[in-house]
Amino acid sequence: MSPALRTIESEEQTTIHWGIKFLIYPRFQLLLILVNTLITLSIFGVVYLQIYRAFERFKLIGNQIHLPAGHAFYELIDVQAQRIYIAMAIATVIGILLSSIFMLVLSYRLARPIVRISKYFSSLSKNGSFKNLEAKKGEFFNHLPEEINGALQTLVRNRSK
Repeated sequence: MSPALRTIESEEQTTIHWGIKFLIYPRFQLLLILVNTLITLSIFGVVYLQIYRAFERFKLIGNQIHLPAGHAFYELIDVQAQRIYIAMAIATVIGILLSSIFMLVLSYRLARPIVRISKYFSSLSKNGSFKNLEAKKGEFFNHLPEEINGALQTLVRNRSK
């Protein structure tokens, strides 16, 4: 097992995590990945359509200059079209995979402070006491913990007056 791989045992099952659990707010994160995938597919769809039209125009030119149906020109067009379509399919899959990984990491960095703050306030409402919330390195919204701490300290001071 690699050092990043650790096993967490529970009564029900054993779960394997790779260092960091990136899917911390699945509804939000999976929606971003889905939207990103649909946008990527739309872009590649438009490109595919334009390439298809270009090859059809080449075939039309062949018809206009009266090339016979089995002419090498048409075979060349078909071979090249197939190569491009295969390359586009590979590029689409790789593009979706890479952008999904990027979107997962980005959405994790966006969601992590919100999830932590939500847990913090949940704990605060249960316990009634609080400790200072700290910003984590690399998070977005790293100013929020300081603002929350300041607001809570002000509430405590005002309550004790």
